[in-house]
Amino acid sequence: MAQPLPDILRRLRLESGQTLAETSSKLAEHGIIKSRATVHNWEAGRGLPPREALDGLATVWALDIADATELYMAAGYIVQLAPPVSV
Repeated sequence: MAQPLPDILRRLRLESGQTLAETSSKLAEHGIIKSRATVHNWEAGRGLPPREALDGLATVWALDIADATELYMAAGYIVQLAPPVSV
């Protein structure tokens, strides 16, 4: 079963070894200005990161394709399609 987005965000950040402040700082290096408190609020389920922030997180956390896909799916940017059904 898929994890909720806040849980995925927290897990991926911790797996990257970054603090909230480090993630915020690294996002800023990529032109995405979000405070430590904003990143915390995403992890707490109080707000949804905009698409450009997800792109930045995937970069600063160096996500592989599986983790990036999980992140975008949980945020609703990718929909998992079922295989075609034979008639």
